Amino acid sequence: MALASTWRTMMRESLVRACEVRYAMANDGRERAERTANYHISRGFHWTKELSELLGQYEKQRDKYQTLDVFMPEIVKLFQNYD
Repeated sequence: MALASTWRTMMRESLVRACEVRYAMANDGRERAERTANYHISRGFHWTKELSELLGQYEKQRDKYQTLDVFMPEIVKLFQNYD
């Protein structure tokens, strides 16, 4: 059970950090988004930029992906292919 809660926590925290980058991009511009992403990367969330970019694809394709649940297989692929 501990392992399941660990990966869930990691996934939630990763999404929160990627959303912070998306928010910074939308409200404060690319430079602030880069600083935000780099901060989270320095804290061990190495995939923050890639996940943020992926969420950008989700934002642009809401007609195809009406919910995050529907988009989740794309996020899973990112983590499966992450080196």
